[in-house]
Parts: sequence; structure tokens; C-alpha cells
Amino acid sequence: MKRLAFVLIAVVALTGGLVSAHESRPLYFELTELQPNQFQFNWRFPASLASFERPSVGFEENCRLEGSEHLIGASGIIRLDCQTAPSQMVLAFPSGNPSLSTVLQYKRLGFAPQLIQVGPGQAIIPLPERVSEGSWWSGYFALGVDHILGGLDHLLLVACLVLLLPNLKALLLAVSGFTLAHSLTLGLAALEFITVPMVIVEALIALSIVALAAELLYRDGPSLGQRYPILVSGTIGLLHGLGFASALREMGLPEEDVLVALFAFNIGVEAGQLGFVALFKLVVIVWYQLRQVPDIWRRGFPELVGVLAAFWFFQRLLLGLAE
Repeated sequence: MKRLAFVLIAVVALTGGLVSAHESRPLYFELTELQPNQFQFNWRFPASLASFERPSVGFEENCRLEGSEHLIGASGIIRLDCQTAPSQMVLAFPSGNPSLSTVLQYKRLGFAPQLIQVGPGQAIIPLPERVSEGSWWSGYFALGVDHILGGLDHLLLVACLVLLLPNLKALLLAVSGFTLAHSLTLGLAALEFITVPMVIVEALIALSIVALAAELLYRDGPSLGQRYPILVSGTIGLLHGLGFASALREMGLPEEDVLVALFAFNIGVEAGQLGFVALFKLVVIVWYQLRQVPDIWRRGFPELVGVLAAFWFFQRLLLGLAE
């Protein structure tokens, strides 16, 4: 009874702001110089952002947006005319920043483009006068790291793999299979060689976490994941790669260096994932060094993960079918 209460309380606490997992995608903007000091301004807001939460955008006094600084709709394109190149972009939220980060693609004539990323709560985004070569690499690498560490569903799945496979060799095989699989579908889907309804993909991602949590709870001898770690993790990786690609397509890929940006994003995802695996594995080692591991943690953690992932499954499926 105590364990059940722990699980329910934890789920209620988490569902307050983390149940959407992959839906917490950044605000996305593009600022492209068409002629000297004349820009095209694009925006795209994530589906999770309600219309009353959408920000207005402002620049210096010597810059004038076509129409109004209030952006109409979830996406659009307007013109920005300036006497000199803008030095900053300012976001103004009507009811407080809804804890979303911001991504800006900034392209000036005669300079390499740059991906600028700022965290939640930062309303003033500085715009550099000059942009160094190779900025796509560092920008998309950081975006990959941020995406993986900000994806609660993915982190919980990796945590389940670590707990399911205490043998280091089996864990490395599973992580390798997961990496190869999601890299394949990430590349194919981001480049639009394959297209899959994301409603189904996101729901199946949640269902895959339920399956791993169930393996942790109801093992009678070696489980499927323990017998075939590469097969299981690879299958799950194919789904997660499609989810990564969906987020990357929403943020956009630079036309000039699509493959470089895609590769950098994927390497960032891997760096964040391996860092989390190493840290969580260390926690597990310390955990099992304790003589008595409380049952609330031995079974409570996979129960929490299973309940939360099941909630995600029905939430994503029902909301997706309602659109």
C-alpha cells in the first residue's frame, strides 16, 4: 500500500509539467537577410503552446516589422526592415514564459548562418554582428544534447535498459543497437525519405517504455530484453529515431549544410545519452552496494515508470486522434 501511494503521488507530481515529454519543443524562428538590412522573419510555435501563451516579438526602434509585433497564428512569414542590422530580438510573453527554450536560425548576407539557442526564461536574444564558419556544427550539437536531456520519456527508457541489463557487455550491446537503429531512422525521416504518422510513433514510444518497465517487474528467468538485447533495443531505437526526426524537422535544417547539421544533432544526442547512461549506471552501482535496498525503490521505480508511460500512451493517442 505504501509503495502504491508512492507511485501515485510521484505520478501526480510529474504529470503537472512533464507528461508531454516530446511535446515540450522550442519556439522556432528564422531571420534571413534578403537584401542589406531587409529581412524575412519566420516563426513556428509547438503544438503544445496555446494561442494565449504565444509571445510577441520586438527589435530595435530602427527596425519595423510588417504589420505588427504580435504574431498571428502558430506559424507564418513577415518582413522586417531595418536602418542597420538588428543587435537583439526580444520576446514578450502575455502570461509568463511557458518554460520553453528558443531556437533562432540567423542568416546574414556574406556570412555563415548560425543556430542560436537560449533556454527557458531568456527573453532577450543577442544577434551577433558576424557569424563564424562552422557554427551549424556547434549549434546543432548543443541542440542534440539539449533535446535528449530534456526528453523525460527517452531518459526513463534508457534508465530501464540500465536496470534490466546489469551486465556491462550486454548493456553496451543494447546501447549500440539502440544508437544504430535510431541514427538510421533519424536520418531517413529527417531527410524525408520515409514519412510516418507521428501520432502513432509517439504513442508507440510510450508503449515501448511500458514494455520495458513490465520486464523489470515481472521477470521469471531471463526476459526477452536480456536474451536479445540488440534486437529489443534496436526495435525501440527505430521508433525513437522517428521521434527525434519529428522534433528536428520542426526546428528546421539549414539548406546549405543539411548533412553536417543532421550529423551534429545526432552526435549531440549520443553524447547526452552516453553521459546519462554513465551517470545512472554509477547511481545503480552505489544503489546495489547497499545491504538492503528498500522495496519502494526496487519495485517502486519501474511501477512509476510504467504508470507514467501508460498515461503518455493514452494521452498521445487520444490527443493525436482528436486533432
